[in-house]
Amino acid sequence: MGASMLVFAFVLVIVPLLAGLALILSSRRGGLGFPACGSCHYNLTATAGRSTTCPECGADILQVGIIPPRGQRNGRLLWSGVGLIVLALTCVGGGTAMILINHRPVTTVSPRVIPVPPMPQPPGPAPQPADAPPPPPLTQSQVDAMAQADVLAALEQTSKARRGAIDPEVQERLRNDFTMLLNRLRLLRATAP
Repeated sequence: MGASMLVFAFVLVIVPLLAGLALILSSRRGGLGFPACGSCHYNLTATAGRSTTCPECGADILQVGIIPPRGQRNGRLLWSGVGLIVLALTCVGGGTAMILINHRPVTTVSPRVIPVPPMPQPPGPAPQPADAPPPPPLTQSQVDAMAQADVLAALEQTSKARRGAIDPEVQERLRNDFTMLLNRLRLLRATAP
C-alpha cells in the first residue's frame, strides 16, 4: 500500500468518520434527566404543579424557570455527522470496488456462435419504406364509416407515417388524422357488445 493510498484513506475515510462521530455525540444537548430548578438545579419532580417556589432555594420558579427533564438533539449537528459518516463509508466502498476491479485477473473465453432462427413476420400489411409518401388525408365522414379493423390498420399506417414525416404541415395533418382515428376506435369499443 503506497503513500497515496494512506493519504486517501486518512483524508477521505478516517477524518470524516471521526468528525461525523464527534458531531453526532456533540449534537446531544445537556439535560439532567428530571425537571430541575433554574437557579439551584434541585429536582422538582415531587413539587411540579403544586408550588411556584423551589423548596430548596426558595426562588420563584416563574422567574428562574425550569430546566427540561431530558436533553434534545441539535438536528443540524446530528444530520451533518450522519452525512460525514455516509461519505466516509461511501469512500470505503468505492475504494474497495476500485481495488477489486484493478486486481481481478482477466479471463478470456472464446465466443461460441449460436445460430438464431429468423423471427417470423407478423401477419398484416407489408412495412412501408422510409421514403414512402404519407397516406392521403382523412375526412371525418371517412373515419366515421370505418369498421374497427379498418381503424386499426389506418392507425398503424398513420403512426408509421408520423415517425417518418419531416414536413411540419404533414406532421400536423397526420396528428389530426391520428386523433380522429383514436376517437373513432374509442367510440367503437365503447359501443361494442
